[in-house]
Parts: sequence; structure tokens; C-alpha cells
Amino acid sequence: MAEVNIPVEDVVLLIHQFLKEHNLLNTLQELQKETKLTARSLEKDKKDELLNWIKDGHWDNVLNTIITLNIPSAKLISLFELIVKDLLILNEQQAARSFLLNSDPLILLRSLSPSRFRKLEELFNLQHLKEEDVLYPKDYSKERQRLMVADEIAAEITTVAPSRLLTLLGQSLKWQYAQGLITPEASFDLFLGTTIRNSNEHDLPVVQCASTIKFPKKSHPESIAFSPDAQFLATGSVDGLIEVWNHHTGRLRKDLKYQAEDRFMMMQTAVLALDVSRDSHSLASGDQAGRIQIWDVTTGICARRFTNAHSQGVTCVKFAKDGASVVSGGFDMRVKVHGVKSGRLLKEFVGHTGFVNDVVWVLDVIVSAGADGAVKVWNSKSTECLHTMVLNDGIVSGRGLKGVAGTAPT
Repeated sequence: MAEVNIPVEDVVLLIHQFLKEHNLLNTLQELQKETKLTARSLEKDKKDELLNWIKDGHWDNVLNTIITLNIPSAKLISLFELIVKDLLILNEQQAARSFLLNSDPLILLRSLSPSRFRKLEELFNLQHLKEEDVLYPKDYSKERQRLMVADEIAAEITTVAPSRLLTLLGQSLKWQYAQGLITPEASFDLFLGTTIRNSNEHDLPVVQCASTIKFPKKSHPESIAFSPDAQFLATGSVDGLIEVWNHHTGRLRKDLKYQAEDRFMMMQTAVLALDVSRDSHSLASGDQAGRIQIWDVTTGICARRFTNAHSQGVTCVKFAKDGASVVSGGFDMRVKVHGVKSGRLLKEFVGHTGFVNDVVWVLDVIVSAGADGAVKVWNSKSTECLHTMVLNDGIVSGRGLKGVAGTAPT
């Protein structure tokens, strides 16, 4: 899938149109001032309306529209000449003089064509001004002049379809529905990019298989992880391959450019552990050789590599809440914390006498479960083992059980 680069200017202009259509003109002016961008475009019906106002001499409406467009002053000289002449015919000398002396187009006219400016200025000295006195050039009627000005303005304004921003967002959502990235029955938070789940909604018993992902016989999955935003499923295989799936359809996410081009995230040995960061942007993987890698899910690029994370295979890996570090357990009976940004080992927890099966972050502590039948609670800062709970005939016993009971992973 070809990558599409969207210029920031185009996005700003889409927002300009949205603000204009919803009459948020103060916000529009502030945005234009800050970005120094102004859209010289109108929807077809708005453009036709503007041209009709020029032809009919409805100058208040014309000026209110023109002010929102980025039309060069040089292209507005004829328009402002017409406005001054009409004001003089209506005996609005003060308003006409204000336009003559203060409007940018006529100030520009004075420097570009002094003789033309003087002829306009001389009209102020005529008494009982009539329409034929202000015709310029003399063989053009007022209607003909207005028509010519309307044509000049029309040439400077491009025609755009209405509601372009909402249209593009709608098209994007339809594409995501078609790809199975969003389920039609689910509410969708457009800003967060996630489906909305009702807090009162209860999980129902699973009664049927929604989709099935089939792997080659020699490439079975060893690990699996859902993204917190429920937009994808990641699998790690015995051959080291890491793939990102649409769990609704059971198909690879081909909207990810690297997968569409048959390039995948890959480790050197079997991928035994996976976890997705809370923002669903990063993926942590651990392999049989004791390596851990951090991946950018969007690009498939390895952002961080811990070559000797464990002396033996990595059995489990979990992101911290802020995504700045990962905790891992391995066949070497160690629990370790690694800094994602620094690429260094930050903490090591020693105490299990069997390989570590799983680890979780619980507030400011780390909880690990080992093949030795023990669940250990560690102080994540000091690495001190706070509690040990030993599984005995199916009953977890040990001092401090009450202290962690009911605590959910964050």
C-alpha cells in the first residue's frame, strides 16, 4: 500500500472550511492569523451567491465574504473602485472617502496608477453626481462593469465541495468498517480512535468462534497479545515471526505498509512473550534466546533491542503503565525491569527457584508467578520481596495475602 503524505497546510485549510461553514468566524480569523493561511475557495453555491451580490451591488455581503478569502489586493482594485462610485451616487461621501483613503486595494492603486487614482478622487468634487459621471471607461454601463469585476473575482476563487473535512472522516470510517477494523454495531470515539464501551455493559458467555487464524504446521504461534484499543491482535510464532492481525476477520492487517509489502517484525528464535503498550503504539516481544525487542506497530521498525535481557528464554514481558519500561521474566528464574528509552537494565529481582511464568505491574509493586509454586510481590523501586505466597494443594497461603487481595493490574 502506497504511503500518502498529507501536507499540514491542507489539513489547516480543511479546518478553515469547517469553521466557516459553522459560522465560527472569530476562531477562523485567529487560526488564519496564527497559520498565515487563508483558503481562497468557496462551495459552488456560495461562490455563485458572491458573484450575484457583486452584480447586484450588495456590497456589505460582498465585503463580509471577501474578508475571509486570500485574494491579493491587486485583484480587488476594480471591485473597490465600484464600491466607491456606488457610495458617491448614494451621496455617502464620508464612507466613500474612507474606502478611498484606507482600503488596501485603493492604497495600492495610488502607487501603481496615480492617474487612475486621481480620476477616482476627482469624482468627490462633482456636485449632484449622476451615474453617467462615474462610468469608467465611459462606454461601459454599470451592469457591464459589475459583470467584469465578478468575472475577475471568480477567476481568483476555486470551487470546492462542501463539508470536505466531514466527508473525508466519513470515508475513513467506511474504509475501516470495510476492513473490519471497526464493528458496525459498536460506538466509535472519533477523537480517540477507539470503540466506546458502555460501563454498564456486561461480558456475555462466548457461544461461537468469531474468526479463526490458521498457521502453517511448522510456524505455530507461541504467544499472543491484544491491543488495549481493541484494534489489532499480535501473534509471535515459533519461527520468530511477529504478525499483526484483524481479529474480526482473521486476516493480516494489510493497512500496515510493511505487512502489505510482506515485510514483518522478526526475532531470531521462537517468540515466547508479547505485550502491547497502553497507547497501542508499541509492542514488546521476548524470544527463546533471552532477547527482548520493542517495536513501533505502525511502521514495524524495532525501536529498542535488549540483546541479553535474560541468560535463557524470555517467558513473559509487560509494559509499565507509562510505557517507559518493561518488566520481564525468564527461564533463568529472574524478574527484570528494562528502560525503553535508555536501553539499560534498571532492576533485577532474585528469589524464584523455578522459571518465571508470568509478571504483572500492580500499582507500585511487581507480582511474579513461578514454576516453583510461588507468587512473589516485589517493591518495584527497592527490589525487596514484600510477600511470598506458596501454592499448596490449590490454596494460596502466606503472610501478606490480605495486602494484595482485590488489587487489579493497572
